[in-house]
Amino acid sequence: MNKDELYEQCYQIAIKKEIFVTRKWISNWLDKLIVFNDDGTVEFVNNYPMMKIYCLVNPIDNSIFYIGRTTTSLKLRLRMHVSNLKNGNKRKQAIILDIQNAGKKVLIRELEEFQPIHDMEYTGEHDREKFWINKFSSEGEPITNRSAFRIKGSFEA
Repeated sequence: MNKDELYEQCYQIAIKKEIFVTRKWISNWLDKLIVFNDDGTVEFVNNYPMMKIYCLVNPIDNSIFYIGRTTTSLKLRLRMHVSNLKNGNKRKQAIILDIQNAGKKVLIRELEEFQPIHDMEYTGEHDREKFWINKFSSEGEPITNRSAFRIKGSFEA
């Protein structure tokens, strides 16, 4: 299959699924994802940085109270959470203040790392983040994420 045939096939699939895009949009999107080599092979191209799903842990009782995702180091992301206590999630901020007032430090743990393959995985809500929020919520952890994610079905990773 050559480049034009692939673009046309993707366009036809989009039309059948009632996703209204132009052929130009399809070609621009595919040009970001694949490279056609001279020998006829196709390579997948991914320019997104690795994404980590992490949790914040209360060292007083070892409870998990927040799930997040980041492309930065976990150390930097934790620093951002503990230094920004005036804006955002009040429940999360209260737990961080309680931990600090007890003379302890918030812990951060990586739950998983993955390679985003499209814009929604990189910039939008991510199913893996939702999975972990729902999993720990269902296990009774005091999750403070503002979004009330609920996923029906299994919690298998």
